[in-house]
Amino acid sequence: MPFPTAPKNSVSLSTLQPISSKSKEEIAAEKQRNADKWNAAIKEGMEQAALLVFQALANTTDGGSALEDTIKTHWDECVSEFEDTEPANRKGTSPQFMRRYDFSRDSRLRLLDGSDVPNPTKFNKDTGKAVEVPITLGMMLSWKDPDGGDFTRPGERLRTTMSNWLPMGKSVLIFPVRTKDKKMIPYKFDIKIVDDGNLGDTGNKYDWIKYTQ
Repeated sequence: MPFPTAPKNSVSLSTLQPISSKSKEEIAAEKQRNADKWNAAIKEGMEQAALLVFQALANTTDGGSALEDTIKTHWDECVSEFEDTEPANRKGTSPQFMRRYDFSRDSRLRLLDGSDVPNPTKFNKDTGKAVEVPITLGMMLSWKDPDGGDFTRPGERLRTTMSNWLPMGKSVLIFPVRTKDKKMIPYKFDIKIVDDGNLGDTGNKYDWIKYTQ
């Protein structure tokens, strides 16, 4: 049976997508390059997000040593308040520096603009082309690695990145704020710096730097 001829009204498909002529090896290499771009973008995005969250915690726009000095000052004040409070009236078993912050106004902030690391891309099936995926603050706040990654819980990678900036014995905790009926409020978080509570190499186990390295 012969193929049908074009109908009289000349209907036709929209622009046909080109058929790829790439080999399996070329496709695999392209996927690896794209994965490398994503890894580099997520790493840089996390560093930028960590800085912004620390600045939100400390209520400052400083960076570097000035930011750490401000955080240390807040920490020392928290330690003094904790130690001056009767044990029965303390809110926890150890001091913590905490602030609640709403990132909703900055959730779409593009973290890699102006950076040496480009935004990654993803394949758009509708257009058949790769499109840019902006790395935003909102994305980093709740990021979790794909299956098989090291950080598969939302926000875990960011907490780890931030904790790595702190002196040994200190770590960052970030909790989403919830309504009375337990629903998460988008982009609103409690940010905390806590201490492991172990005695270090100094006289006070809550010293900002208590372990000599």
